[in-house]
Amino acid sequence: MPQTFNCPNCGAPLDYAGGSDATMRCPYCNNSVIVPAELRGPGRPGVSAVPQSSRISDRVEGMADVRRLLESGNKIEAIKRFREITNVGLKEAKDAVERMELTVGPPRAANVSLPDASAGQSSAGRAVTVIFLVGVLFVAGMGLALYLLFGQLGNNVSSILPQDVATPAPTDTEVPPTDTPEPTPTPGFASPALTFGSEGIGPGLFTDARHIGLDGAGNIYVGEYSGGRVQVFDPQGKFKNQWHATEGNNILFSMAVARDGTVYAVVNGGILKFNGTTGESLGALDYPAGQGFQSVAVTADGGLAASWNKDWAGGIFTNFNDSQDDFVFFDRNGKVTNVIAKALSSVGNAELGTTLTVDALGNIYAYGDLNRGVFKFSPQGKFVDQIGSASQVGNPYALAADGQGRLYVATSNGIEVFSPDGAHIDVIPTRGSVSALALDDQNNLYIVARTQVVKFVLNSR
Repeated sequence: MPQTFNCPNCGAPLDYAGGSDATMRCPYCNNSVIVPAELRGPGRPGVSAVPQSSRISDRVEGMADVRRLLESGNKIEAIKRFREITNVGLKEAKDAVERMELTVGPPRAANVSLPDASAGQSSAGRAVTVIFLVGVLFVAGMGLALYLLFGQLGNNVSSILPQDVATPAPTDTEVPPTDTPEPTPTPGFASPALTFGSEGIGPGLFTDARHIGLDGAGNIYVGEYSGGRVQVFDPQGKFKNQWHATEGNNILFSMAVARDGTVYAVVNGGILKFNGTTGESLGALDYPAGQGFQSVAVTADGGLAASWNKDWAGGIFTNFNDSQDDFVFFDRNGKVTNVIAKALSSVGNAELGTTLTVDALGNIYAYGDLNRGVFKFSPQGKFVDQIGSASQVGNPYALAADGQGRLYVATSNGIEVFSPDGAHIDVIPTRGSVSALALDDQNNLYIVARTQVVKFVLNSR
């Protein structure tokens, strides 16, 4: 039976259906809130018997909770959640969360959806509605009163003007209409050309899609964060097949698709290979240093670039004094060809997690959880530049580079576009939270936003 507690942000009553989830979303203020410990059900039985992979998934989800709480301005709740998943002291948790806070920036305005009136309203919802209607009536009444008041004042002012003050005489001359054409809106950088998907668990539907990639034939691969379901669509968005890259509820942390249809998936710190068409397992990439991979991107020669952190093997990063955030490169046969050690921490803060992409020339673009902005490195790993201003790319969500060397960065502003030399070109407006970007051979841009995929055609190539 659902239990009720009040939202600590807006005071609205929240119905908690039970379970072990540590956070839930308030439907009234749209903030993430921590469920009181006494209302949560018991965790999975036999904690000591839970596989390491499951604990990693729980910790990764916990860190996502911390970040959402910070983004909604709930720093104290974020510190509490951090302590729950790490068991560290208050000072250590506070220091860690404050480091993360530097990359989150000011809380973003909540994107509140109005509830369906046909579904009924709670007492709090009805109260909000009544207050809103009263406010509208009050504003309308004030506008009418001001209109009447200033109209009367205008009459009074005209009546006290000196008689010798000349006033313009009314004219009956009509101004002939002009045939001046309306200005034609300038097209933006890109226009949507294809949209598919909605919320659900069936074929062609998504619950939490955060990964997208395309093969050389234009087939579209969409991966879901929790559970690792991968769905395959043809270039027109028609469903073809689905399979799972993970077991159980393990997290699909990153995904990349090669031109031949090979899918690389980051699961529990390792990199797995699959036949993208059938889902057949092709084994795992071997790395002597072990688990710790976070992000993958296919290179122009068919190889793979990946970000790796030695502390990530345990599922959470806690050692801020000795970061080991590396770039690791594999050839198309899975052999390690190069390692760039301490990539972001060598030019910024010690890093928690790193997301990367590569362009056709092998230049590397990356951002992290604890370093603001996007960093560009040469193929040899030499730092080149920091891309964009803090207001443009202060908190990136995803990266992609097209065949012209242009960089696309998903942010809360939309998708920021930069030239190969780092100059800002334009921003593509988007709605919702864009989780991943990908481009096909014609430089068409594909985005995935949790329950939907959108294809953009560039208006200027």
